[in-house]
Amino acid sequence: RMQHVHTKIQGWIEHLHAGAVGDTVRRGDPLLTIYSPELLATQREFLVALDNRARGVSSMPEVNADAEHLVEAARKRLLLQDMTEAQIDELASTREARKIVTLYSPVSGTITARNVSHGERIESATSLLDIADLSRVWVLADIYESELPFVHDGQKATITLSYLPGRSYSGRVSLVSPLVDETTRTVKVRIELDNGEFALRPGM
Repeated sequence: RMQHVHTKIQGWIEHLHAGAVGDTVRRGDPLLTIYSPELLATQREFLVALDNRARGVSSMPEVNADAEHLVEAARKRLLLQDMTEAQIDELASTREARKIVTLYSPVSGTITARNVSHGERIESATSLLDIADLSRVWVLADIYESELPFVHDGQKATITLSYLPGRSYSGRVSLVSPLVDETTRTVKVRIELDNGEFALRPGM
């Protein structure tokens, strides 16, 4: 439930819409705007392909098929470079390549890391943001080898925390690790549970 936001193009961040670590975003919210000569060139290739298709209506089916193939290939390159279908449709309608393109959040969640700032140059491998959906979380428990016969996948589990007295959280065991820690002689058990109130925080 963790999304690492990358872009597949090089460029510069013109504006950062996303806030600080801890802020929430919804799927489809703008995260940042990028100026990318690479993406601008691909947009222009798409417009040229559209113009060639419009001008090149032919009585020869293979010619029309080639023109359509070039349009679809250019559209796929734009999608691979993080433009949305709606942005591409707008580009086809206005016939104007946009120097600045907005990237939108692919998921709803909480920003757990922000690695870029306004004006920063980014590469295709740059990790821009980490967004986590914290409405469902994992609790990891250490189980001694002698206790393993009593723990199994799907088993109900109740979580209590010393610093939240009087409260308990219900979940289920989703994984019993096949590996044993050689130092502590324990096995990690993963418990999944709902966290609708966000009372459980990563690192607790």
